[in-house]
Amino acid sequence: MKKKPSRKDHERFLCESVDVACPFCGQVESVTIDEGGGEHQTFVEDCSVCCKPRVVHLDSSADVRSPRVWVERDDGQ
Repeated sequence: MKKKPSRKDHERFLCESVDVACPFCGQVESVTIDEGGGEHQTFVEDCSVCCKPRVVHLDSSADVRSPRVWVERDDGQ
């Protein structure tokens, strides 16, 4: 019987979602993270409360202790 390959030390599972505050209205809600999207992700998602677009950033590189997620306004300001 073959053994499953072990995960390398620098590989981590990302959480499926993380709570963030909207940079427009301040409402805290969950943002879903694509676990297969790589160490660095940036995507635009509308707030479900105020419907304004926000840029979601993810950094989960090996030199970061835990994945970091932050959001910015996507209105050019």
